[in-house]
Amino acid sequence: MVGEQMNEVPRMLAMLKEHFQLPGFRNNQSLTFQFPPHMRDPAFTVVISPLLALMKDQMEKCLDRGVEAVMFNSDCSDEQKCKIVSELAATEGPCFKLLYTTPESLRQPRLRDALKEAYLQGSLLSFAIDEAHCVSEWGHDFRPAYLELATLRADFPSTPIAALTASCTAAVQRSIREVLQLRTPQVIKASFNRPNMRLSAISSSAWF
Repeated sequence: MVGEQMNEVPRMLAMLKEHFQLPGFRNNQSLTFQFPPHMRDPAFTVVISPLLALMKDQMEKCLDRGVEAVMFNSDCSDEQKCKIVSELAATEGPCFKLLYTTPESLRQPRLRDALKEAYLQGSLLSFAIDEAHCVSEWGHDFRPAYLELATLRADFPSTPIAALTASCTAAVQRSIREVLQLRTPQVIKASFNRPNMRLSAISSSAWF
């Protein structure tokens, strides 16, 4: 964890502010939502990801580090989904810390109802929208489920929402904030400057 991310962790632990993270480079930005659930028990974060392959890759990296993570998507069996739903509704909270899913899967009533139960019991810590530019760029055409993320505010009014993206324009930022109904998010933007990197140009007559 580096730079702006390290500075932001105390604020995230307080769970009082929503976050809009716009790093110049993708410096393990996922750590800012993977870390906080481990500071409270029971607690878990719902990570909304655009691609199954990306979701699987992140989950496997979590498991390799000993972080309890599960997926709820179209690749999961009905048995796996039932187990996750059961854990979410349990009074002691789920055993996992991260729940990776897609906007489309959030439409499923059984997952939504289980998350509402977890919210009422106090184990739902936050939502993290990974690759948040997809909300604006994809939500208006072939993945309308992204626009339906607006309902998170109504169903989970006190749960913080973090929007994370490696790059987006000011217009896309405004669109994301409007769709997700982010109230007064803390905007975190890392500099593109990397003091540990240097670019040198060498004149040469050779062809490569």
